[in-house]
Amino acid sequence: MTNNRHNVPKVIFVNDVDHQVDYLCFLAQEIAANKFTDRNFTVLPYLIPHQTQTVYFPDLNYPKKFLNAVKKTGKSVGQKFPTVITQMVKPQIKVPEKPKGLDIVPFWTDLAQIGFFDFEIKTITVLLTPFGPGASFNFPSKGEIYLTFRADRDISDLPRSIVSALVLYKNGRPGKSNELYWKNRFYAEFLARDTILRKYCPVIPQPEIRPEDLKAAQIYKQKYWFKASKPLTLEFGKYLSPTQDRLFKRLFANRGQILTHDQIAQILWGDDSLEKFSLWAVTKIIQKIRSKIKKHGGEANNLKTVYGKGYIIDI
Repeated sequence: MTNNRHNVPKVIFVNDVDHQVDYLCFLAQEIAANKFTDRNFTVLPYLIPHQTQTVYFPDLNYPKKFLNAVKKTGKSVGQKFPTVITQMVKPQIKVPEKPKGLDIVPFWTDLAQIGFFDFEIKTITVLLTPFGPGASFNFPSKGEIYLTFRADRDISDLPRSIVSALVLYKNGRPGKSNELYWKNRFYAEFLARDTILRKYCPVIPQPEIRPEDLKAAQIYKQKYWFKASKPLTLEFGKYLSPTQDRLFKRLFANRGQILTHDQIAQILWGDDSLEKFSLWAVTKIIQKIRSKIKKHGGEANNLKTVYGKGYIIDI
């Protein structure tokens, strides 16, 4: 630990239209690159309140020149996009009300006590936004965190998002590495669920993503700049390793039903499942299956994570 581990950062809430439109441009850029699909998010033109594994990207009838322009920018969340781009959508953006704030002093004190810190955070800027996934993160400079927090979420859930941001700050952003993304995500979940921080990170049930939502997401993809994907069939098994194919076939045979972690362990390791099972190992296998499906033109997002339960192929 460092000597300034107890220093509490200043939390600044913003919600102005300029921040909102820059964030919308960032979302468009990430969707165009299939970043959200690769990480098991469902992109929708409408909001499912409190469902943080969906990305709300409003259908504003984007001009083609806007979509082409955001693809080339390469900006991070919280960075400013060129005015010539933002002005195409700015008149259609509305801002949510600011929250009353949150006392993070007790949370920060307990965070220091678990020995997490070897760095100092001076400011956390929180963009309260109606758009996007539950939260997004960036680090503009040393000691600064820029965090987006979707306005339909209860502000009491903000510490959970701060924990995720701190894990990324400590371990590095995943970039193109899905493996590092999931490693960071598991670590953040461990801190929020299995340490003293759990009293600040309540488990809030999320509504299910319905079949009609998945259908709406697919239609929305095809409306703009997304390439249509091949339907998911057993043919994709030929691109998989024997272990991956064995799990894929069982998931496909039971499509529409969740295979639990215990069931998947039995499929993968049989009688040795108790000794060999780990959530991390299962996650890596699932990610490799998704990656190969995507590489060969399929819709990897049909293979979904059901957090705390297992996996499902939902077509």
